[in-house]
Amino acid sequence: AFRGAGRAFALNASSGAETQAYPVNFSNPWSFGKPISMSKSAYYNAHDDDDEYHEKRYGATRSYGKRLFDIKELTARAGYKLEMVELSNYKEGSDGYSEEYYRQKGRHNVSRWLAAVNYDSRDSTWEPTRGALASANFELAGKYAASYKDFWRGFLSGQYFIPFLIDSQDRNWSLGFRADFAYAQAYGDGDGTGSIGGNRVSYRNEVPYYERFHL
Repeated sequence: AFRGAGRAFALNASSGAETQAYPVNFSNPWSFGKPISMSKSAYYNAHDDDDEYHEKRYGATRSYGKRLFDIKELTARAGYKLEMVELSNYKEGSDGYSEEYYRQKGRHNVSRWLAAVNYDSRDSTWEPTRGALASANFELAGKYAASYKDFWRGFLSGQYFIPFLIDSQDRNWSLGFRADFAYAQAYGDGDGTGSIGGNRVSYRNEVPYYERFHL
């Protein structure tokens, strides 16, 4: 990772027995010669659960953000996420799993539009000891985002930090509190067909099974 002139670049990798994650992120506080921040990211994530299925997610995100009402802590952001999901190695013949569960097997385009409003008064992004972080996020997938599943998701989250101790080595200790709420809903009148890039595709009016675990 490096930072300079307000720009930041980070390349991370993590690998475990069941999970792998390889994200790359770049951000720039100025775009088009204006104080409009720009963020780009690409990633590959894999989760292998032999009791259910193997999941791979890969894609890229680009978004722009701007301060609202000249309030330093308040920003709005909008962007687009191009994402593919591959599900394989399903545990066949298991009791308790619905037909919908097995129907998700294969490769899916779940790209989406993104929008968010954030309030951040923390004293540090990486090691906060005081302040608050609150965010409201909205995602829209489906035919309006050139993907195959018609659904939207909303997220609300909040964090609050209270300093309570400075130890003998001048280290700050604080208490942190966090709350999250998420909701997803299908939209539209039902299944249908359309065209993406000249190809005929089928849309489904549903929140995909594999997306419900990312709420």
